[in-house]
Amino acid sequence: MKSPEYVSLLGYHLIPSVHYFFPESDGIFRDDNARSHRARIVGNWFQDHESSFEHLIWPPQSLDLSPIENLSDVLERALRDDTNLPPSIEDLGSKLMLLWPKIYVQKSYKLIESMPKIMCAVIRAKASPTKF
Repeated sequence: MKSPEYVSLLGYHLIPSVHYFFPESDGIFRDDNARSHRARIVGNWFQDHESSFEHLIWPPQSLDLSPIENLSDVLERALRDDTNLPPSIEDLGSKLMLLWPKIYVQKSYKLIESMPKIMCAVIRAKASPTKF
């Protein structure tokens, strides 16, 4: 998505959503560090709307501590490693549905069980990069 499209999306969806979900106060919005989210036009839009909600700036090299992100990455790699790529969106959906239970069972418990160890490492590193 290009920056102008992102600004349009924010204007169309974010402001009404903030007013709906946070009628009495300002909401908080956080986006990621996608290039289109960091463009000047986007920064200007956030400045123009700073009275409507708080925009959390995410550090450029932020830690990704979400187990679901890791599971998604494993699923994507499994799909790429398969020599029989699905020819259509429907086939892709079917393929993902076949891969997901195998990956979930193999990886999810390991990822969740590793979270205390990862969090301790992050705390010790004072949010600096870790081996995780």
